[in-house]
Amino acid sequence: VLKIRGSRLGPVVTEPRELTDAQARVIESEARRLQTLRWRKADVDPEKANFMRNMTEFTLERIAHDPGSVQIVSWGEFETNGSSYRSEISYRARNLMGALRLARQMFYFDENGVIERTVDIE
Repeated sequence: VLKIRGSRLGPVVTEPRELTDAQARVIESEARRLQTLRWRKADVDPEKANFMRNMTEFTLERIAHDPGSVQIVSWGEFETNGSSYRSEISYRARNLMGALRLARQMFYFDENGVIERTVDIE
C-alpha cells in the first residue's frame, strides 16, 4: 500500500507502507464523497458570469482557424460542483477547408472563473 499525502496539486505518493484500518476507511470515505459530487445549477454573480463568457469567447477566437468566423449559437447555464464551474457552449466557426462547422464544447472554470480545461462534446 502506498502512503498518500495531500498537496495543493493533489495527492502525492510518497513511500510504500501499510495503512491502518482507520486510514483505509478514511480514504474509502473520501473516494465515495468525491464520486457523489454532482453538478447543479450555479447562482453566479453577473460580473463573474460576464468574465467567464468573455474568457470563453477570447479562447474560442484564439483556437479557431478563422477567428472572425466564430459565432456563438448557445450558452448553457453555469453549473457548479461546489468548488468549480462549467458551461456548455455551441458555436459555429470555419474549418481549414472554409466550411462553417457546428461544434460543442464544455468549458470548465476554477472558483475564480478562469478556464481550467475544455472538452469537445460530440
